[in-house]
Amino acid sequence: MQTTAGGQLDVMATMLQPDALADPFPYLSWLRQNHPVHQSPAGFYLVARHGDCRTVMSDLDQFRGPAADELARLHPLAERYSSVRMFTKTLANQNPPEHTRLRRLWNQDFTPRVIRTIRPDIERRCAQLLDAIREPLCDGATVELTSAVSQQLPVVVISDLLGIPESDRKWLFGRFREVLDTFVPGVTEAMLAAADTASDEVRDYMADMISLRRREPADGLISVWAQVEHQQGRLFYDELISKLWGFVAGGVVTTAAGISSGALALLRHPDATVWLRG
Repeated sequence: MQTTAGGQLDVMATMLQPDALADPFPYLSWLRQNHPVHQSPAGFYLVARHGDCRTVMSDLDQFRGPAADELARLHPLAERYSSVRMFTKTLANQNPPEHTRLRRLWNQDFTPRVIRTIRPDIERRCAQLLDAIREPLCDGATVELTSAVSQQLPVVVISDLLGIPESDRKWLFGRFREVLDTFVPGVTEAMLAAADTASDEVRDYMADMISLRRREPADGLISVWAQVEHQQGRLFYDELISKLWGFVAGGVVTTAAGISSGALALLRHPDATVWLRG
């Protein structure tokens, strides 16, 4: 277990240790039994049990995100670094009624009908990535699943959804990655400064893309968001930028981890493939 100099358990630092990353479930089980509500050395709380998580997520009076005047105290790095400050403005960090308004705008783009419409394209993109590794695997080569498939699929799908040109994707998601990589214990001032530069480059790119799609509509959600007007509230420019960041942060990293973790689970439990194929 990782502890601070004062002997305090550091749950997040422990979670990032090689043994825990390789197989987190024993540690998570221990955490639920021994530290279901844990205050980290940084001051924030981690809740491990499902019932407690539901309470935190549903009791908006008792548990809410920081108000604007609390930002400097609760997120001091957000006052100094634009890349951190930008994430405090994403949907997950908003309180009602702003959260409610923005969530309603999000939901319009992801109805069950919309998902059914894009599903064939997602399946086609997934098949292309799998076809690319089929021959090397059959020849006995080792293929790194995370970089070849898990990380590529959400990038391709999100880029298609947003309408990001293929020529820009490698550069753009490399910039995204540089910012997201700073959300770890032990981040340095140099890493945060580099993240600010990357964040500013993404902001400028998105600003140009939004302006372009306002003049020249095309396929993709950026074009839709750039032009949409709502009687009860408009998506303003800064909201569009934070929406895009939240979309990428929530869609790429978590999806890639889910794909790799699912594949690893099947490799460790081959009997489950019978259930999957059925």
